[in-house]
Amino acid sequence: MNPETPHPPAHAGAAPGPTTARFPFDPFPRSWYLVAWSDELVAGAVLPLAYFGRELVLFRTAEAKGRPVVLDAYCPHLGAHLGHGGAVCGETLQCPFHGWRFNAAGQCVLVPHASRIPPLAETRSWPVHETSGMILVYYDPEGAAPGWAVPEIPEVGGAGAGGAATDEWLPVERRRWRVRTHVKDTNENNCDRAHLLFMHGLEAVDSTAETEGHVMRVRHAFKAEMSRIGMPGTVFDGVVEGTHTGLGVLQQRIRSLVEGLLVSTQTPIDGEYVDLRFAFTVKSAPNADIARVAMTAMWNDLVRDVEDDIRIWERKAYLSRPVLSEADGPIGLYRKWSRQF
Repeated sequence: MNPETPHPPAHAGAAPGPTTARFPFDPFPRSWYLVAWSDELVAGAVLPLAYFGRELVLFRTAEAKGRPVVLDAYCPHLGAHLGHGGAVCGETLQCPFHGWRFNAAGQCVLVPHASRIPPLAETRSWPVHETSGMILVYYDPEGAAPGWAVPEIPEVGGAGAGGAATDEWLPVERRRWRVRTHVKDTNENNCDRAHLLFMHGLEAVDSTAETEGHVMRVRHAFKAEMSRIGMPGTVFDGVVEGTHTGLGVLQQRIRSLVEGLLVSTQTPIDGEYVDLRFAFTVKSAPNADIARVAMTAMWNDLVRDVEDDIRIWERKAYLSRPVLSEADGPIGLYRKWSRQF
């Protein structure tokens, strides 16, 4: 199984300055966000994380089917970082400095060499949901509990880079970027019909969208000339059906040369950068050899497209009152929907 390939961002030379000055809203909207793939965290493993402008620690309890736990990273005793040298002991995480142990709720359950546990010996525990090979954390600026969950996406569930989720789908490809932008801006891209025509070479794009609570669905029907993937003169019809589940997870089902699925996740790191990840696979039926060739071409095209987008995202200004045209697609609907987060 091939490891996920971290990929450097295309942001060299980006203008300095805080994201909060570029975007007129909170850098950390309310949503579920990916913090790791499941196969990055075996039972008993500990990973330091940096998201939402905070230091966090992720660990998996040590039993055979251990569950992931995310806590604030600093021990309330004398401030040691639990993600650097911390050790999993059963269902608890042990501090590397003095051996205090914390359970999944963030409560200290053991202080070595002490007869009692101080009443304030606890650290924050975060809501965690593991599904489809993803470890997700819920962020709410007011600390409220989640009222919805990210649905299962079985085609990528538990596969890992280089592994197949099911016999019907090819091994999953992954890529990762650190991008100077905001999660609302990356999500808006999926609603921008005009840039699909101008930047990404699609033709005759017909876009529709609908919203339902925390979900937004966007459909683009299009024609594409295939010079970009080495088939000049070939034109085919295609459809991309995207489902936003909050602002952290977007799945796009692609029906063109073959049937494909792109899962993109975007997680705020701090007030400046977003952790953007792609996972892509293609249905192997009816011909696996053709599917593999098509997947390679489509994957290379998707990576090129997002890196073209990154060059725009990292340098653009966010306009609260943009001058839109009839060519733009459902940007206005997206902005209205995204305000709830």
